[in-house]
Amino acid sequence: MMDKPDDLTGLVDAIDDVSELVYVADPETHDLLYMNRAGKTALNIDSLEGLKCYKVIELQDAPCPFCTNQYLRTDETYSWETTNPVTGRHYLLKDRLIKWDGKLARLEIAFDVTDYEKEKKDLRYALDTQQVVLDCIRILYKEQDLDKALNQVLQIIGQYLSADRAYIFKIRGDKMDNTHEWCREGVVPQIDSLQGLDVSIVIPWENELQNHQCIIMKDIEEIRGEKVYDVLSPQDIQNMVIAPLEENGQINGYFGVDNPPREKIRNIVSLLETLRYFIMITFQRHMDERRLQHLSLHDTLTGFYNRNKYILDIPEIANAGGSVGVVFLDFNGLKEINDFYGHSYGDQALKKCAEKMRAVFGNANLYRTGGDEFVIIASDQSETAFLSLVDTLRASLTEEQLPVAMGYQWQETSSDLKTLITLADQHMYEDKRRFYKDSVSSENPTRRPRNSSCIE
Repeated sequence: MMDKPDDLTGLVDAIDDVSELVYVADPETHDLLYMNRAGKTALNIDSLEGLKCYKVIELQDAPCPFCTNQYLRTDETYSWETTNPVTGRHYLLKDRLIKWDGKLARLEIAFDVTDYEKEKKDLRYALDTQQVVLDCIRILYKEQDLDKALNQVLQIIGQYLSADRAYIFKIRGDKMDNTHEWCREGVVPQIDSLQGLDVSIVIPWENELQNHQCIIMKDIEEIRGEKVYDVLSPQDIQNMVIAPLEENGQINGYFGVDNPPREKIRNIVSLLETLRYFIMITFQRHMDERRLQHLSLHDTLTGFYNRNKYILDIPEIANAGGSVGVVFLDFNGLKEINDFYGHSYGDQALKKCAEKMRAVFGNANLYRTGGDEFVIIASDQSETAFLSLVDTLRASLTEEQLPVAMGYQWQETSSDLKTLITLADQHMYEDKRRFYKDSVSSENPTRRPRNSSCIE
């Protein structure tokens, strides 16, 4: 060990007992002049004879390109941070020039801040993750286009986690499809080849899935020999994290990422666990909205469009051009049927009517515009074809003894659709008046069909 300068003996003895790493080096030759006990222990050094600071401390073959000598002064301390390649620890460094044996020398004190730095990084990651979650939630709730919202969320998650792919699978029966995908630049998309996969390929993770847990695969070789390995291996997947999606307690899909950095896997799970709930809620919300939209535009009894849809469609059909035929139908005596035989019987009669209309005019727009009123709008058909369908429908209703009044009208262009509708409506009421005029049975003015089984 090199001798300590007499005027620094007391100071050096004190420094030898501190836990921080301390060394002194010649700023010109980079020779190590002194290192305290903690430094020697950390760097596994017995003697400093002939050792250079850059070799011992930074494992460099030449003076460090980041050496701070040029910034050092005798009246001011220079502070910086680095992670040491020998110890693997992160240090806050305090450097300055001091007098050592009559010459200026570099003094460096290293404070181990690894744990603090880790806490700081963990806090930063937690805050960043929270912001990512909030950004994703905001997109899921504000974006009306479900596919667009999910693709944006996958992009945010994939980029934040430095993954190769982020994706969603949906289960349909015993098959599952890759429905949404984001890929890092340079990664080949897989979505087209991941359709109609057998759901049984996830058997290796059955226990985790039964407990609704995330699937963590740190090394694909762990599942070599399983069917899922043959699916994942061609995609160049080394590791992955997948969170199950659920509906009413049943797994109906997956949300996951491929090839994130291994050091991030521990933190990925909590992020996916949080986001999967909001993705599930978003799927459910969109399903509910579709159901509501369907209900707002469809008649629940017959499955026909309702009056709301009829009003919305009229301008669109009128602007489409081309020929159009309109049929108005009214079920005669529905109130009396409901009163005499019950609403269930009346509903069955209406449903049977609707079935006959659908069987004949299946390609037309079919509407139930009121309790006993129906409208058929058939576009782009010749007059002959349209009238033939009307005759077929009338015969079918008569055969089933369904008392329906009917009026119809056809024209070459749909531009004056409102007039066409008015004429068809008028013809229907004329037919209805003839029906009641011809009804002579005061006991049953609605002429209940003799073959009641046809509508019950």
